[in-house]
This record gives sequence, structure tokens and C-alpha cells, in this order.
Amino acid sequence: MRCRSPEATGQAEATDAAAPPAPRSGLDGEAALYIYYRAPREQAAALIAAFGRLLEAARNMPGPAPRLMRRPAGDDMQTADTWMEVWSSPVEHFGDLSEAIQRIDAQAARSGLTALLDGSRHHEYFETVMPARSS
Repeated sequence: MRCRSPEATGQAEATDAAAPPAPRSGLDGEAALYIYYRAPREQAAALIAAFGRLLEAARNMPGPAPRLMRRPAGDDMQTADTWMEVWSSPVEHFGDLSEAIQRIDAQAARSGLTALLDGSRHHEYFETVMPARSS
């Protein structure tokens, strides 16, 4: 017996899985700006203190508030850790993204954080397409 394609029969192909929900529009969703960098391991305490100053300043800045994360060096031979600031908020709190990044980076410099880094700060911005399921 020959099978005919759905296109040939004019019928839509049935699927077992429901179609995923449509992506959320940018303005009603959540977003996150990830800023990551490396810093010498011996600078950890100073970096945390500088981030505390950045966090305090962020309370007076419009937009999202950050949290700090660290990925420890994999072995004792590495001398630097990777750090990440995660700035999460509704999309509209970021406003103009390039201005938000400039404002955050300027405050990071004022806090003394950028002086402690081994290299530059790298920025990645993401918007939520599908929220996590609530349990």
C-alpha cells in the first residue's frame, strides 16, 4: 500500500505532542544581562567587596538589580576564577540596552571592580521566550 503525504491529501499531519506556546513578547517577559569576567583567585575578597559597592549603587540606579556568581577554577594549576553578574528583571526595566550596559559598566569602574579583573567584561543579553513551569 502506498502512503500519501499530508500535502497530497490536503490534510494536516497529526502530532502526538501539543504545539509549544507562542513566544512571549519582549515587553511582558523577563530578561537577564549576564556579565562575565575572570579575576585572579587572590582577588576574590576584594572583588566581592567591590561588588557589594556596585550592588549598593545599583539600588539607586533605574533598572535591574544584580547577583554575583562564581565558577571556581577547575584545578589548582589555574590561578583565576570566572565570575558572573546576573542582572535579571522585566524587559522594560532595562530600557535602552546599550545605555544600561554603559551605566552598569561605569558603576563597576567606580566601585573598583574592573581594576581587579584579568581581562575585560563580556556582556550577553537574553529575553525569556518560555517561562519556567510552576509546580
